[in-house]
Amino acid sequence: VIRPLPGWEKRGLICFSPTSHELFQDLQNVRTDRWEGDVHFCCIHTALRLCLWSVWMDEYAKGTNWVGSSDYDKNSNTLGMLLDLGEGTLSAFQNGQRLGTLKDGLAGEYCWFAGFCGAGDLSIERGYHVDISKP
Repeated sequence: VIRPLPGWEKRGLICFSPTSHELFQDLQNVRTDRWEGDVHFCCIHTALRLCLWSVWMDEYAKGTNWVGSSDYDKNSNTLGMLLDLGEGTLSAFQNGQRLGTLKDGLAGEYCWFAGFCGAGDLSIERGYHVDISKP
């Protein structure tokens, strides 16, 4: 998830990453009052099994381990994410089962973003076929 960045689709960027040092100041400049809390983007790095996130106050994104990362199957082609703003959490799912919480402390307005290195297909779909009972 990432904070909404109005107008950025018109910038003509060939590549975008919220961890880009070249975009750091520009990302700071679009901050609004609707950005509550201090997590401005949060994503999963599947190859490293890390949660990457930032407050965009530090120059570098933080990479943290998350409970459930050891259960992540990197050979699976489907990864589910649940953003629960009531609880302030972003959780990961595979095969309809909750793996764990990537990050807590999320508050305010977010939108989805996705990307990967290399070739392949990617889609974002809305769905509710998950078991949220596993911690």
